[in-house]
Amino acid sequence: MEYAAVFILFAAITASAIRLAATGKGFMSASFLVVLTVLLCLEPTEGAVRYAPSALFLALSGAAYIGRRKNPRQLLCALVVAAVAYVSTDSAWQSDNVKSFAVICQIALAACVCEPRGAGAVFALGRFLGDTYSVLTDPSVVLREQLFSIDIVFSAIVCTVASFFFNAVFSFIDGDRRRLMQGKPLFVEA
Repeated sequence: MEYAAVFILFAAITASAIRLAATGKGFMSASFLVVLTVLLCLEPTEGAVRYAPSALFLALSGAAYIGRRKNPRQLLCALVVAAVAYVSTDSAWQSDNVKSFAVICQIALAACVCEPRGAGAVFALGRFLGDTYSVLTDPSVVLREQLFSIDIVFSAIVCTVASFFFNAVFSFIDGDRRRLMQGKPLFVEA
């Protein structure tokens, strides 16, 4: 997943740079992606609780995104992702598959609920909140689990791509429903 996420990130940087050069629009998107890439290159901080600066940046971006949009659905999504992160961290000692399955469920939830521009940031905010709550309830969890890691960023990139896919599917389904409401056939035979 890491290699695919880095490839997607560089493709997004290239696309936003070309868009910026061609139209002069998209400076914020291009600068956000460049800052995220630079922060991905930094090592996690040292101390009792290690965290990746890119994961913190993406979580703070998610908080700013939710605060600016004032969308309670996205806030609820971040809180559910946080709850799943906490529960999966609490029970991850039973099986490594629990954590993997929880991440897949979190990605699917955030990708279905949020629009593509904010899905990854909302996901990262939820994961960061869940990891924070795990540390606050049991400080020794950082010795057993890898929390606040760069995997949050990689999963957030996959979540953004999944959100584009789900939104395309949902808009296709919605378009078909509109066609049915208008009495038009779904499939036109040639």
